[in-house]
Amino acid sequence: MKSLILVILLLIPIEKSVAQNFIEYQNKLRSSAKRKIRKELIRSFTHDDWMSRLEAYSLLKKSDIVPVVSFCITSEAKKYDSTKRIIDYLQPNENFPFELAIFSKKRKFYATLDCFNTIYYSDCQPCNYDDSMEEKVGYHNYEIKKIYDAIKNRKYSLLFKVKYFREAIWLIENKEVKIYSLQDKLIYDPDEYIKKRCSVEVIRNLALGKLHSFCD
Repeated sequence: MKSLILVILLLIPIEKSVAQNFIEYQNKLRSSAKRKIRKELIRSFTHDDWMSRLEAYSLLKKSDIVPVVSFCITSEAKKYDSTKRIIDYLQPNENFPFELAIFSKKRKFYATLDCFNTIYYSDCQPCNYDDSMEEKVGYHNYEIKKIYDAIKNRKYSLLFKVKYFREAIWLIENKEVKIYSLQDKLIYDPDEYIKKRCSVEVIRNLALGKLHSFCD
């Protein structure tokens, strides 16, 4: 009988949802992403002898880093429907810990380190550092700046992007997962966002590797 109780107790943590796990370990996810960001930023700065490592480290020390962690939909999302929570089918990207880094000075946006090609195409080239700014709709840094300005005063504990979800950034706030939509500048419950911007069918297709449509 004691052995049976012990087995049951050991199984309880395994049955926790993925969502509970990543909310519980979000500090570790953020710290891991920051370490990788620093390495990738130095790599980007020193690529093709753009600057010396000393110059790169000097610039890095002056930066406040806001990591945007990379997440994926699990294959189990093929079972997702309107009665379930999409956050139970999310997991941190095992191949690369972050999709984007936002750099600020005195809480003002000034640059990004974009690893989109690494995340989506397994590109081994350095991530793209960009400190240019052009106030033009569709321009990458301008769009990221709008997101940053919209959420910087919120009390979030983690920012992340989910692979194949465009025009959206996810945040954990008071241990709840929410989505900020760049399209209409509103905060959504993730499942409500899917109903409005996506569909159950698209989520299932993404889980099955059918990538003919994204969620945006």
